[in-house]
Amino acid sequence: MKCALPILALLTLNLAADTIRLRDKTEIEGTVLREEGDDYVVEVMVTATIKEEKRIPKSSVLEVVGEKKDAAAFEKIEDLVPTADLLTLQDYDSHIAMVEGFQKKFPNSPLARKAARMLEVLDEERKAVLAGGIKFNGRMIGGAERRAQAYPLDARIAASKVTDAIEAKQVVGALRAWEDLQADYSASEAYAETLPEVLELMRALKENVDAELASYPDRIARQKADLTKVPENDRKRVERALAEDAAARQRLYEAEKKDKIRWLTLHPLNEPALKDVAQVLDQEIKKLAGFSATSQPDGDAAWNEAWEVLSSNPDPDEASRVLGAASNAGLPDRYLDLLKERAPGS
Repeated sequence: MKCALPILALLTLNLAADTIRLRDKTEIEGTVLREEGDDYVVEVMVTATIKEEKRIPKSSVLEVVGEKKDAAAFEKIEDLVPTADLLTLQDYDSHIAMVEGFQKKFPNSPLARKAARMLEVLDEERKAVLAGGIKFNGRMIGGAERRAQAYPLDARIAASKVTDAIEAKQVVGALRAWEDLQADYSASEAYAETLPEVLELMRALKENVDAELASYPDRIARQKADLTKVPENDRKRVERALAEDAAARQRLYEAEKKDKIRWLTLHPLNEPALKDVAQVLDQEIKKLAGFSATSQPDGDAAWNEAWEVLSSNPDPDEASRVLGAASNAGLPDRYLDLLKERAPGS
């Protein structure tokens, strides 16, 4: 949205984006910087990265149309609502502070009412999160529902991190998220549903890694040959830069190995990482290819039954039965502890 303002007002405001309309009906996009005698000094973009100052005679200027500051500021916050999934209390506090900052800076803006509505949404959702809720798949799940669905819901959230990373083509990130899902939720429906997509990803990655390993000697030879073509006065500098890059890759590799990270950061010139990941891929592909959901315990069902039974004041034998079933289904200790808290006499 734009509005016509006097030239001197624009000089005072020093707006970030102006359109200077000349009397000959041409327009210049730039930023009015200052007034010098009979000219205005305007900063214009020559290319996407190069700026230059241009002098425009005042007598040739018809008007300057400046971008409204409130509209520009609102653009930075308007996508905060609807909110994203899985925001934390800290996220909500940050978003609320941004909207309140806009209200404070532009109290009379036509956009202030829209900002107020955004603030209402953020405040309401923050209260839900404070009470133990979470937003997932575009829906705010209340604290009571979240507790009742803790294991299957957390499994779906963990699975969404895998699929989101795959969609974003973050291969190593997806496999690390898969490892988290596998560690805690291998008995869940979400795990079984995500497995085929992950298996496909692993097979594609294995093919790529094998190709990188096969061509590794050629890459090293080509790098050495390219180095001989560098002018002698620049060669030592290039050699140092290459050595620094190699040392950084080695440090990262050693740090990740020390932290027992299986899905290592990959680089075409890091042969050890490529070999390690190729070995892990062979193991995982073989294991996942033999996975059968029908032969696995149903962790979701075990959780749901245990929660329902333990919520109805069961006798000790029935409580012990459903807790044993949940344990046999492979639910992690933290979920078993949640169930035990509901058992009689806890």
